[in-house]
Amino acid sequence: MGLAVKDIKLDVLDAGMVGMIMKSSAAEQGKDVAQFRVATSGMTQGAILAILGATDEAKKLSDAVGSFLNGAKSLSIAIAAKDPAGIGMADFMAVQADPTALVGKVSIDASAK
Repeated sequence: MGLAVKDIKLDVLDAGMVGMIMKSSAAEQGKDVAQFRVATSGMTQGAILAILGATDEAKKLSDAVGSFLNGAKSLSIAIAAKDPAGIGMADFMAVQADPTALVGKVSIDASAK
């Protein structure tokens, strides 16, 4: 319980797997790949905003993930604790009951290229 996290960075590079997944999933649903990408991106962006709220940081994350799902080749997400001591396990456990529990305790930066 004494574990604390100060920052997390996730960098994802798509070497073609996302396109393959989108193509396969679109075919399963009998949809055009481009339309499926837009729909999947929109649903994911909406879910991010619903969970994190309509903050500038959530919008930036939503936009980056949406761009990645729509064909951007890389996604970078950085999450940092606002408290210099970090975020403790109790805070992470609270997310199970309330996904917005960490919203005021972290800063989020995200981009897609």
